[in-house]
Amino acid sequence: MYGIVNQTIEDLLTKQYSEEVWKNAKEKIHLKENFFLINKIYSDEMTFKLIAAASEITGKTSDEILRELGKWWIIKVSQEKYGSLMSTGGKNLKEFLINLPAFHTRVMMLYPKIDSPEFEINIISENKLLIHYSSYRSGLQEFVYGILLGLAELFKTPMQIKKLPSRVSPEQTALFEVHW
Repeated sequence: MYGIVNQTIEDLLTKQYSEEVWKNAKEKIHLKENFFLINKIYSDEMTFKLIAAASEITGKTSDEILRELGKWWIIKVSQEKYGSLMSTGGKNLKEFLINLPAFHTRVMMLYPKIDSPEFEINIISENKLLIHYSSYRSGLQEFVYGILLGLAELFKTPMQIKKLPSRVSPEQTALFEVHW
C-alpha cells in the first residue's frame, strides 16, 4: 500500500489515542521506519501488522480499528490533503456514492501504481443504494464501512449501513446497503 495509508494509521493512533500508542505499535511489529513517504509503496503485510498491533494495544478489535481508520481517512486525511479531489465526487452524499466507481480513476492520477478497489452501485430507491465492493486485497471491508461512515459525517447526512452477506469471495468483497 502507498505510504499515505501508513501515515494515516500513525495520525489516527497519535491523535485519537496517544504518541505512546503509536510508539508501542511500532515496537510491537519491530518497525524501523521513522516516517512514511506518501508515494512509496510499502508491503500490505506491514499495514496489517500495524492494524493488529493497534488492536492489541487499544483493546479494540481489528475491525473496529479499520472502521476508525476509514472514517479518519474521510474526515481528516481527505480534507487536509485531497479537498479539491473530494469536491469532484459530488455535492451531496447520494451523488458522491453514485460517483464512487469513477472516483478511483481520478485517484490514479495521484497514485498511478495503485491497486484500487472496485465499486458497483445499484440504486434501489431515492434514498437507498447497494454498494458492491471488491478488491484483490483481503480484509478491508471494515475500512470501507468506516469510509461510508465518514462520508455520511462529511456530508452531514445521517445514514444507516447494513453489511449484507457476500456470495463471492467474502474476504475480498462486500455488499453494503445504505439508506439515508
